[in-house]
Amino acid sequence: MSICGIVTDITDRKRAEKALQKSEERFRMAVQAGKMFAYEWDATTDRIVRSEGVAQVLGENLRLFTTGQEVLASVLPEDRKRLLAAIAGLSPEEPYLRISYRRLRSDGTVIWVERNSRADFDEQGRMLRLRGMVADITERKQAEEALAGMSRRLIEAQEQERTRIARELHDDFGQRLALLSVELQGMRDFLPDSAAALRSRTSELETRISEISSDLQALSHELHSSKLEYVGLVAAMQSLCAELCQKAKGGYRFYPRRHPR
Repeated sequence: MSICGIVTDITDRKRAEKALQKSEERFRMAVQAGKMFAYEWDATTDRIVRSEGVAQVLGENLRLFTTGQEVLASVLPEDRKRLLAAIAGLSPEEPYLRISYRRLRSDGTVIWVERNSRADFDEQGRMLRLRGMVADITERKQAEEALAGMSRRLIEAQEQERTRIARELHDDFGQRLALLSVELQGMRDFLPDSAAALRSRTSELETRISEISSDLQALSHELHSSKLEYVGLVAAMQSLCAELCQKAKGGYRFYPRRHPR
């Protein structure tokens, strides 16, 4: 009696199966940690198949199977038209979809999701299916909104400080320089005719004070334009353009610099 058989080395196959199993496990862990799920939408039947991660993102009681119409019904109306337009814009040449929008969870709360997908088309260019990943990006959006709020408050604080400095330059320093000019003029008027050199020097100082006062007024205006506050952005921009043109024609610089004599 003889026994015949074949012994096959399946070590490589077992290693490949083990590597695939580890890879799938790492993928599942990444999906759970990243609050995301996979989906595939059949364009001909409107049927959507979702992975188990959908419960973590959208709610515990959601089915793995749904339809495109049901998904659209959960998207906020303000974002629904944009989502439909993005899907309609897919083509064999541009098959990739990346879009973020707001939708309702099963408990009625609103979350932000980001969809990264790829569409498949037939030879006639008709969409067959759309498959990809949906991730919950609510925390990221909240962080972006918080950062935007901080930036807005910083800009507001900067504008308030610019307004304060402009007011100080115009109301305080400008008036003090004007008073100093008046005092110098009064001193010059009381000088005797024999003090011609001193009278000339006083007149020269008045001119320099007047120049400094003009520069301060221009700087105050550039820091905070009252026109912007009272007549609006469009009129203020028109006025600024006219001033710049006038200065260019007259050979003046926008930020005049005076050097001591």
